[in-house]
Amino acid sequence: MTIDQVKVKLWGKGALAILLCFSFCLVGYGVFLGGFSFIIIKTSSCGRRRNLSSNCSVVRGFFFLFFFFFFSLFLFLALPSVLFLGLAGFRVLFSSAGVVTDVTKWGLGGGLRRMIPSIDSSGSY
Repeated sequence: MTIDQVKVKLWGKGALAILLCFSFCLVGYGVFLGGFSFIIIKTSSCGRRRNLSSNCSVVRGFFFLFFFFFFSLFLFLALPSVLFLGLAGFRVLFSSAGVVTDVTKWGLGGGLRRMIPSIDSSGSY
């Protein structure tokens, strides 16, 4: 394995770790706020009976706002990034076997290549 392949492998694992951490932090934040609002509903008078007062509708509104907002964040941000990171991880593993020498030619693409200008599409540094 050449020094360039080692550099690409280490860079790919670092990007993978950062994006995975971001995805799981986002999911954890959504689960925390959704669970917190669910506990508030269950422990308040709104969760015990079919109470249709205005306060209960506000509490239920906050719960559904948190639930749907963070569920949509999970669907549109965290889940695709986790799936993408799995594929990028396979790409990094293949690069260590010498099959692929440049992680930036696929998925991670132009955005990260512009963020890290020392790596171009040819794999040279």
